[in-house]
Amino acid sequence: MMNSLLKTTFTIFLVLIVGTGCLHAQKKEVSYPKYIISTKPSLLFDGEYKLSFEKQLHSDRQWIGVGISGFFLPEKTRETWETRNTIDYNSYLKSLKGAGLDLTYKYYFIPGVMYAGGDLFYGYYQTKYDGQTIHKYEEDGLTFYEYGFGKVNKYFNRTAGNIYLGVGIPIYNKIFFDTYMGIGYTHSFYNDEIPMFDSIFGFGYKGLYPVLGLRLGVTLGK
Repeated sequence: MMNSLLKTTFTIFLVLIVGTGCLHAQKKEVSYPKYIISTKPSLLFDGEYKLSFEKQLHSDRQWIGVGISGFFLPEKTRETWETRNTIDYNSYLKSLKGAGLDLTYKYYFIPGVMYAGGDLFYGYYQTKYDGQTIHKYEEDGLTFYEYGFGKVNKYFNRTAGNIYLGVGIPIYNKIFFDTYMGIGYTHSFYNDEIPMFDSIFGFGYKGLYPVLGLRLGVTLGK
């Protein structure tokens, strides 16, 4: 799944860069929007529901944006969730809840086509998985603790900073298509000292990672 996503995004990114030259060479001026509302459809497979709002600053070269994310995968009784975040831990994740926020800045060095950008992200993840835990119970007025197998709640506070190059194109001045690639650094804090979901795109990962993706949206204002 990972290799397929990388290859697909990289191919689209290269095709759009080549097309950039053709678009920029045209003398016809493209009417660029003042606002963009977009989402990242591929994140739905990870249980992330994202909505972003971008606003043009003093010119069509500079943009700022804010994104809000909700994380939700309903609890499974017997099976587990397999997502990009659970690589190497596909037999663990039972449910996911949480929310995230990101702030974005973009500078279009080719107006209306190609940009350099960066963003800051914070996400809170509440996960549940099957593992060793301590069970509390009472008997004859006494409280007992028993170590055994059961449902474990694990919480992650994840921060990240990303930089990237992207191609963002308004289509017929109505639809917005964007693809980007770059690099980021993330650090995750969790409620115990046991590493979990710490593959390169996991909730618990710490370090550098590739940044890539596709966005679809609508444009508002001219």
